[in-house]
Amino acid sequence: MRFSLASITALSALVGPVFAQNGSSNYVRRAQKSKCTLFIKVENKGSDVDTTSYACTLASSPHSFLEIEGLSDEFFKSSNIISGKSELEFGTGVTVSSNNVITLNEGSVSVGTSNNPTAQSTTGVKKTLAIRVKAPDAETTSSAMLIKDKIFGTAGDTVNLSERYNTCSYGELTFEPYVGTTSGGMNVDGVALVTINVNVSGQSKYNIQNAVT
Repeated sequence: MRFSLASITALSALVGPVFAQNGSSNYVRRAQKSKCTLFIKVENKGSDVDTTSYACTLASSPHSFLEIEGLSDEFFKSSNIISGKSELEFGTGVTVSSNNVITLNEGSVSVGTSNNPTAQSTTGVKKTLAIRVKAPDAETTSSAMLIKDKIFGTAGDTVNLSERYNTCSYGELTFEPYVGTTSGGMNVDGVALVTINVNVSGQSKYNIQNAVT
């Protein structure tokens, strides 16, 4: 069993949005000239192959992640994106659908460096909190104890996420369970249970992610 490590986005300053209907029951936000700080998301769902994608958030909703459409992998690779430092700038006519998808056009997007980068150090000891989610129609199948073991090796799993990153980085990066109290007053020991009131069936991963955060 393997776990994902995601480097997820923050997107800044969508200026002057208005709402317009896009030919369906979904409403979209149309933006004037805007900038966003881009983060890279890497996922592994149990195979030996990692998948890379890109997501972002609006400054007005910093915890609501948006899936990016319209920009190719070649665009990101040729732009030498640095997660948390690279900045996308795009013009008018950008839409954000009600299911959390932002659609961009390569012809109207440029890449620069953010004046307020949010990149985090990729070395050292990182206090980490895993999230187990429970929805009305489903919940994470693994128990909190198993999740903690697979990530931190607390119950005997010697090939866990923290060990793999520590080994592959030659000791430069280690994950340790966060033990303490969250800003919401929840006492946690490496894993927290989050209950959401949204059914996961038929929802996009970003809708569920936003419900959790």
